Amino acid sequence: MEWKEGNVAKARELYQIALSINSTSESAARCLQAWGVLEQRLGNLSAARRLFRSSLNINSQSYVTWMTWASLEEDQSNSVRAEEIRNLYFQQVRYGQYCVLECKSWNVLKLCIGCILM
Repeated sequence: MEWKEGNVAKARELYQIALSINSTSESAARCLQAWGVLEQRLGNLSAARRLFRSSLNINSQSYVTWMTWASLEEDQSNSVRAEEIRNLYFQQVRYGQYCVLECKSWNVLKLCIGCILM
């Protein structure tokens, strides 16, 4: 609510407080996804991507987070990357739960449990 009223610093502070209480729960995953949306709307795309990845590390089954990230890429005219992200979601749903880790660049995702490198 804070960011809708123009208080972005307070919104970020509240996200940080919430994550300091519990950073591994489903609530934390939703918090990270919401924070990612905030950063996306503010034009902080690298921060948004990082937050979406962090959210997916907690809950790789989150359709909302995967598709929000894919939408960000579509909005940036990265349609190939958006399709890759959608495909990663459908792969992990089909093959079980994986964690998403950042490798050297945001373009490279490593899916754990089975060590599948995309």
